[in-house]
Amino acid sequence: MYTKEEREGILWEFHRSGLSAPAACRSLPLFPNKDNLYACLKLEEAGELTAREMPGRAERMHCSHGEGSLAFAARPRSGSTTLEYGKDSTKKLRRVRTPET
Repeated sequence: MYTKEEREGILWEFHRSGLSAPAACRSLPLFPNKDNLYACLKLEEAGELTAREMPGRAERMHCSHGEGSLAFAARPRSGSTTLEYGKDSTKKLRRVRTPET
């Protein structure tokens, strides 16, 4: 869950980036998933949010887990590789490519 200030900062960064919503969510630091970004965009269109600069947004994120956490920011992104347990009887870790979205 984001504060109003965080959502406005996210919108400002999104518009400033010039990226599509999916690309922004994949590449900008501490950015929400595309469903949450689309929800912010709908609120902006309805006049309930205004895109405003939030200096130091990454350091000031309200949420300490989930989308605002450092762990979420460091998560594997589309097209990256990650380790997972094998599905065979060896149960060894193997590197797999994250599917493109």
